Amino acid sequence: MRYAFLPPVWLFVLGLGSLGPVPSVEAHAPHDVIYDIRFSPDYERDGTVYVIARGSFLVSRDRGETWIRRIHGLDLSEGSRLTALEVVPGSPMTLYMTSTRDGVFRSADGGRSWERTGSGPADVELQWIAADPRRPQRIVVGGPRGLFATDTGGRPWRRLPFAGRPTAVVFAPSRSAEGSQIVLGDASNNLWGSADGEQWRRLARIPEGRGIQTLEIVEHVSDGIAVLVGARGGGFWELRTVGAELESLDVSDRGLRGRSVRSLVHIDDFEGSGRAAVLASTRQGGVFARHAGGSWAAVGRGLTLDHQADRGGFPHFSDLRKSPAFARDRTLFLGGFNGLFRSLDGGRRWTELTTLAAELPVDVALLAEAGQPALLAVATYRAGLYISRDRGKTWARSVAGLESPEVENGCRRLYQVEPSPTFSADQTLWVSSRNAVFLSSDGGRSFGETLRFRAYGSSWPAGVAKRWRGVDGAGKPSMAIVGRRPGRHLVFVATREGDVFRSDDSGETFVHLSNVLESAWAARPPRQLAVSPAFEHDRTLFIASYGEIYRSVNGGQSWQWASRGLDIEPKKAQLSVLVSPRFADDQTLFAAGAAGLFVSRDRGETWRRSRDEPLEVLAAWPDPNGTLRLWAGLKGGGLLTAFADRWVPGSTNLAGNSTPSHMALFNVSTSPLTITTTPAGEPWLVGFSGKTLVSSEDGGQTWSHLHLPTDLPEPTTGIALGTQEPDLKSAGMDFGPVLGWTLLLTAGVLFGRRLTFQFVNGRGIHGETKGI
Repeated sequence: MRYAFLPPVWLFVLGLGSLGPVPSVEAHAPHDVIYDIRFSPDYERDGTVYVIARGSFLVSRDRGETWIRRIHGLDLSEGSRLTALEVVPGSPMTLYMTSTRDGVFRSADGGRSWERTGSGPADVELQWIAADPRRPQRIVVGGPRGLFATDTGGRPWRRLPFAGRPTAVVFAPSRSAEGSQIVLGDASNNLWGSADGEQWRRLARIPEGRGIQTLEIVEHVSDGIAVLVGARGGGFWELRTVGAELESLDVSDRGLRGRSVRSLVHIDDFEGSGRAAVLASTRQGGVFARHAGGSWAAVGRGLTLDHQADRGGFPHFSDLRKSPAFARDRTLFLGGFNGLFRSLDGGRRWTELTTLAAELPVDVALLAEAGQPALLAVATYRAGLYISRDRGKTWARSVAGLESPEVENGCRRLYQVEPSPTFSADQTLWVSSRNAVFLSSDGGRSFGETLRFRAYGSSWPAGVAKRWRGVDGAGKPSMAIVGRRPGRHLVFVATREGDVFRSDDSGETFVHLSNVLESAWAARPPRQLAVSPAFEHDRTLFIASYGEIYRSVNGGQSWQWASRGLDIEPKKAQLSVLVSPRFADDQTLFAAGAAGLFVSRDRGETWRRSRDEPLEVLAAWPDPNGTLRLWAGLKGGGLLTAFADRWVPGSTNLAGNSTPSHMALFNVSTSPLTITTTPAGEPWLVGFSGKTLVSSEDGGQTWSHLHLPTDLPEPTTGIALGTQEPDLKSAGMDFGPVLGWTLLLTAGVLFGRRLTFQFVNGRGIHGETKGI
């Protein structure tokens, strides 16, 4: 524990401060950031909705109630993300998706699998996409650095001769049988039109704003079509027919003046009034509606704002869509940094949909010891740690010490969980969050912070003590444990900034060893730390980076580049390293990622390619007869097993067809598949994909679901009092807030600096231990 030495008079100040409201430092709830929303052309029949969320493509077959992650073939390079989605009109199984660095992806099976389209816009930031409703093979994509088109579904692409900076594009119906007219907005408030993408003519220029952000085509109006235009900081405009003068529907534009319009939707019958209206989502948050000839007014009860969007410069809401069956179901979807919302009454009331649940598994650890119950620990996104000692039949949930003071009733985002190799004897667990490592010595019932890192690119909040203990670095740490004896394990931690730390006392204190980016002349940050099973003899550690492996043979004091033969393109970012359980004898390493599987038989001196398929999962188990058995998970495409160097497909009855795989948000140090030995000597596998947790006790032949409980108790606040006096070590009391502060003030006067206190609620300790 750590103690801040404060005079008793400060207790009175603290007590007064507790009477007022406590502002939320970080309101980011466990939700996905939604970049784009689209519907199946057969939505009224199949209820299919597609979204791009945090680098993943998600599909719902029940109008947004539940979601499935589909990423097979979506091999993104380092720093790249998915940006925009298009469903080809008239072809419900054909989808296209743009990215910031990897060009355009195409799916011919409704998003189940993806492939890159032909050469052209690779390594160019693409932000939007549009398909011609009359010629499905005709597609236009673009971004701030250029405009590209294809007439053959992406094979190949050609750059269009547009001199300006394009910002939005749509296809407007044309009388010509050859297709539709391309309508383009640019950063200078100009609206352009072209029949072929080669010759452009300016249609109009809006008088205000800082660039056009969105375009929407409305058909069946009195004079043919209308182009709705949303501008950055300039409100809303309408062009009645392509080629006509652009006029404002409301000169005063009350309600949207100064707001950046991100999406526009036209509704023929708004709120049953029989009148048409336009709905707009804005960067600053909220949804606004406007009847023809009227003014804008905010609509939509139930929408929430995440003020972290303001601090990060992200739009609160960026995509507003109405269902293809809107005339009957009155359904709208709204997405952005604030998450995904749905309205079933045309936009009056909204409900947030869960795409990224708090109980989403992000790491799993498995431990079985002779004569002891098996330990199964699952770290979740924002619901703390789940522990089972009966093979997943019942669970205990732990958040004590892991709660986040920045989020009301929330837990820290967890990344990795590691049990002690002698857990039955010392009941020790470690977990890592975005910028800290936590230790439990009571089987995971409560945790204390042992190592804290400054958040990348940020400074410490006012009032937060800089308890570095010689530590400096950045967040998202990766851990590796060396078993010695109960309570005296070696703990290694590597951070995204390349710093490597070591603890000789099971994580109580740490010392800085080295920086891999300096000693190995590395260009990319570490993402996973692995330790040799024979570390006490060979002192060997490995770090997997983005396309590279580094090795230390002196316990982390210095690092060598160990990537000769790793034929990985720089853009093939994801890479994990697996050390053979028999490393002392076979000197074998495996490296897996988007570029396939590589094997080294000489401790990482040289590598050779074993498989070409992109892999997300790799786990090994030493067969009692001396053979090493491997499991490899294709990225969204199934599980393979290698036995005696022969690869065979995994079981076809994997529960829910959920191949264990990373979520893109968490592919830093997590283990989506872990293996131990059953009492019968067979490999026991536990893995996860999305919210699905699966288990196999026969080496992957048959699988079953393991269900994490989702009922969370309501928090009840209070204060826990204790003291570090030798005769009062076990003393502890739990009080309500009013009585608790009264007793705390009195105890502070009596005991002075010898008293410790903790804020607690119904799910455990909240905040950090303080000392007086």
